[in-house]
Amino acid sequence: MKGVILAGGTGSRMFPCTKVTNKHLLPVYNKPMIYYPLFTLLNAGIKEIMIVSGPGHAGHFVNLLGSGKEFGAKLSYEVQDEAGGIAQALGLAEDFADQGPVAVILGDNIFEDNIQDYLAEFEQNQNQQGARIFLKEVDIKGAKRFGIALVEGDKVSYVEEKPENPKSNLAMTGLYMFDAQVFDMIKTLKPSGRGELEITDTIDYYVQKGKCYFNKVEGFWSDAGTFESLNNVSNLIRQKESGSEQGQEIKKDISKDFQGKNILITGGLGFIGSNLAHKLVKFNPNKITIVDSLVEGLGGDPNNVKEIKDKLEIYSGEEGNIKNIEKMKPLIQEVDYVFNLAGSSKHTGLDEKELNFDSEVNFHAQTQFLEAIRQVMIENPEKKLSIVFAGTRDQYGKIPYQDLPVKEDYSSQSLTDYQSVSKNAIESHHTILHNVLQEKGITGIKITSARLTNTYGPKQSIKANSAAPTFIQKALTNGTIELWGGGEVLRDFNYVDDVVDALLLLGISEKTGGQIYNLGCCIEANGEIATLSGGNLKTIKEFAEAVIKIAGSGQIKTIPYPPDRKNIEPGHFCSDIAKIAKLGWTPKTSLEDGIRKTIDFVKSCQEPMI
Repeated sequence: MKGVILAGGTGSRMFPCTKVTNKHLLPVYNKPMIYYPLFTLLNAGIKEIMIVSGPGHAGHFVNLLGSGKEFGAKLSYEVQDEAGGIAQALGLAEDFADQGPVAVILGDNIFEDNIQDYLAEFEQNQNQQGARIFLKEVDIKGAKRFGIALVEGDKVSYVEEKPENPKSNLAMTGLYMFDAQVFDMIKTLKPSGRGELEITDTIDYYVQKGKCYFNKVEGFWSDAGTFESLNNVSNLIRQKESGSEQGQEIKKDISKDFQGKNILITGGLGFIGSNLAHKLVKFNPNKITIVDSLVEGLGGDPNNVKEIKDKLEIYSGEEGNIKNIEKMKPLIQEVDYVFNLAGSSKHTGLDEKELNFDSEVNFHAQTQFLEAIRQVMIENPEKKLSIVFAGTRDQYGKIPYQDLPVKEDYSSQSLTDYQSVSKNAIESHHTILHNVLQEKGITGIKITSARLTNTYGPKQSIKANSAAPTFIQKALTNGTIELWGGGEVLRDFNYVDDVVDALLLLGISEKTGGQIYNLGCCIEANGEIATLSGGNLKTIKEFAEAVIKIAGSGQIKTIPYPPDRKNIEPGHFCSDIAKIAKLGWTPKTSLEDGIRKTIDFVKSCQEPMI
């Protein structure tokens, strides 16, 4: 398949910059804009590419890109003499296409996704040739800025250009695939009210024939055709690239910070704590101490660390209860790092039993542990101690969709259950302790909070009532996954290895004291939710479907919300991770890879781990 980049137009929205060059040659962070659509095609395996530009600065493209040899490509050029619309510009590539299909991308569109698999599917599946468009879910209130589509099954059933009252939140991006008939079809088009041949009319031709298919864009997508969007997308790419570079440096050097050190992990026999311990033993610390009271139903299990137990000092049961100040003080006294993961994130209804449980596990025990830390630091004011507290997304409660992705300074007006209240309260206790000790001149203390979102992965117990282990168990036994309310709520998922990397980073970073950092996979860009790792923002239903696909078994059944659960359902959620991205952390594991790793782990266990 050949590729076409449409880079025409006058660029009037970006005057006066476009008086001296084509807008598609303006810089987006550290590269010319045209590089981004060019590499979208190149990374998909397309090597023969035509660039259609306007007449004003056509030679600038040749000066920059030349024959394409530098990129391992063969580039051709065509000039659109006047602004006659996107469809007219595409029509100029008819001879270049040579009666074959084409992949078409607008020159100001920037995509994170690799489209290679979609391209191969389009070429190989003769029954589904026609048109294939790429859609992105957007806020319904902002959908009127885009062309929108309705879908039925695997086909597009309706398209409309920038409707005042959108019927869908599926925005049409500037990426398309067409069969060779598109050029004959364009010749039949009549100019729209603005005197142009519209790409929406081209797509609608295939919709009416029942030959328009679609894929959803999972990663980031934006155009850069205005000063505002150019600035926003530049900042996003800067954050992603600088975060990635810093992250690689941190990954290389992080072991040195823990080598020869003493580390305490509370809740260390649980899901995240045990994965953290497995990572830390590779760094050759002096000693890792684990405390875990093994509260029933919270997922703690000595088997989670059985492979490394000879490298750990473990206190479990009542001996590992963090509310025992006299027991905790000598342990705190000798350590350099504390990863405070103890507690419960269970969603429960409101009754006296659950109130007493949550108050004891998430609040009272934690206040006693913090008192032990306070006493140790007062008695040893020169001591250096870095503490990372694991909070939760539930601290934000119910959030209107238009406020997503949520930033750390968001003040929730609608918390949902006991643990959302107690986690907020105890996080405040951590921050207060940090600030008070700093004010007393005890500057060796550093307490940081991480608000975790939907973490999943190996060693996660089904007893904790989390979606991932429950779904995986059902799928592997060819059972039925029951989705409350259809599973339509959005969640941002993190694989546990990525979460461990974030906790370690916060532990060693020097400037995080007294700060709160979201984990997740999204940031806000151009007024929309942008994901920083492919496919990690999904509905619960999409997560379940991915589990069944990878497991190769299982079914889905929709059931009504149980009354006691509907009242505490927070609705759609995703965090903004721009703050921690500046430190060098973004999630690296895609949802598909994470689920596959988790299923492989479960299958490998002689004794069931979930």
